[in-house]
Amino acid sequence: METEDLTKVKHIGASRMKSLNDLGITTIEQLFETPLDKLAQIPTIGGHYAKLIKDAVSESYGKNPEK
Repeated sequence: METEDLTKVKHIGASRMKSLNDLGITTIEQLFETPLDKLAQIPTIGGHYAKLIKDAVSESYGKNPEK
């Protein structure tokens, strides 16, 4: 799976991907390494979806997503 396409992660669409890209998060690995509280502060994500996104990344890509 391409690690640059954040929309492949469940709960991330074009709007959330743009918000993540604006913060410099452009790969699934960077998303995986981003702390939950930082994701929760993004207006288009919030606390609820931050947890869902982090869980989806961990489940789909394992503990260490490929670069």
